[in-house]
Amino acid sequence: MNLPLALGTSGLAAAASLAINSWLGRAARRRNWCDPCGGDLKPHARPTPFTGGIGVLAAFLAGLAFLQSPIPNLQSLIPNLQPPIYNPQSPIPPNHALRWALVAAGGLAVGAWDDLRWKQQTRPFRKLGLQIAAAALAAIALTLPLSGPDSLLPLSAFPLALVFALGAMNAYNLADGLDGLAGGEAAISATGLGLLFLCSGARGPAAAALVLSGALVGFLLLNWHPARVFLGDGGSHLAGAVLAGLSVVAAGLKPGLPGLAAGLLLLGLPVADAGWVICRRLAARRPVFGGDRLHFYDLVRRRLSVRQTVLLMWAVHAALVALGVVVLGR
Repeated sequence: MNLPLALGTSGLAAAASLAINSWLGRAARRRNWCDPCGGDLKPHARPTPFTGGIGVLAAFLAGLAFLQSPIPNLQSLIPNLQPPIYNPQSPIPPNHALRWALVAAGGLAVGAWDDLRWKQQTRPFRKLGLQIAAAALAAIALTLPLSGPDSLLPLSAFPLALVFALGAMNAYNLADGLDGLAGGEAAISATGLGLLFLCSGARGPAAAALVLSGALVGFLLLNWHPARVFLGDGGSHLAGAVLAGLSVVAAGLKPGLPGLAAGLLLLGLPVADAGWVICRRLAARRPVFGGDRLHFYDLVRRRLSVRQTVLLMWAVHAALVALGVVVLGR
């Protein structure tokens, strides 16, 4: 997979995500698939559709499908483009596309069920059970042979993949507290991972990361404050599951503790914020699954506007991701 094809497919995913999410947002308003406003935890001015994750998944799958298609006449339309934009052997192995599709769909299914069925009265332990099932599906998709003899990770990495997926789904769900925050952080991580995999020659993970990045960027055009569409629990779980899988694959580039630490850095600020929130709630003897406004971004938000806070959080997150890329690239 070469750079022109990677960037082109990412751009197509962004355009598809923008178009799909625009349509879904209008449809969601008609069906009242919206996050209600009011209260400290829901400061938005009006009910807002939470269907962003569905649009991101659709664009993600479309991007992977595009990379699997033969594209028979594309090279003849751009004959002077070097290196060739079409590789007859496919830019991404078919079973790799299937694996990432399963990881993404499993994450979305858990969060979307929570959005549609448990939005008004959360059921944390039932939700945790579904999250464990989705994390197990992600670990299975990444470690076990599917349509071919190869797998992205050795079977011994199953526990690590499961823990990373479960943790990242919750971390990115907790990070989704301001317009543009979680989607932007996920896009930054996906971009960093995509560039890392491109440089290391890992075609399948590079394609998944950059297609996800494009799908998230298209969504962010509608999610920037004031947001017209929310990522929803479905979208935050999808992003967390895919980024967790990609981070575990990336950690394998440098086995041992340095690789594990770099994998966490690639997931970035949401992991640190989730750790802070859990420790603080346990120390205060408060429910771990409850909600509050004492995240890192909430503390900063007391002095800055929403947009300024999000940009600052993005910058800190990008620094962590860049550090992870440097560690693995050395």
